[in-house]
Amino acid sequence: MNCESINGLQFDAESKRAIEKIRSRAELTKFMSGTLSLGVLSNIFSTNAPLQVSYNIYSTDFVAFSKATMGLERIYRYKVRQIAEQQYLRVGDYNQRRFWRMILEGCKIDE
Repeated sequence: MNCESINGLQFDAESKRAIEKIRSRAELTKFMSGTLSLGVLSNIFSTNAPLQVSYNIYSTDFVAFSKATMGLERIYRYKVRQIAEQQYLRVGDYNQRRFWRMILEGCKIDE
């Protein structure tokens, strides 16, 4: 997605809160993904017995782990879209509408 810059863009207070919500949800998604990964790794390597570690690797459902990790990203994208749609419909300022439209089309808010 080609994300163009918008000259003269000024956010109102509600848009600033919406951007902060998106950023906090991004941080929460990263945290949850890391926690999920750490949980799987600690479950695998929770013992010093090499045979038990091998069994733990064998018995770990990596497909479910992958789906759970991808699910977190899907939930995040859904929430971003929901916030952007609300803001797009709410604002009257042309530049702010352009900004929220670009978010709806796939532009990401840099941290």
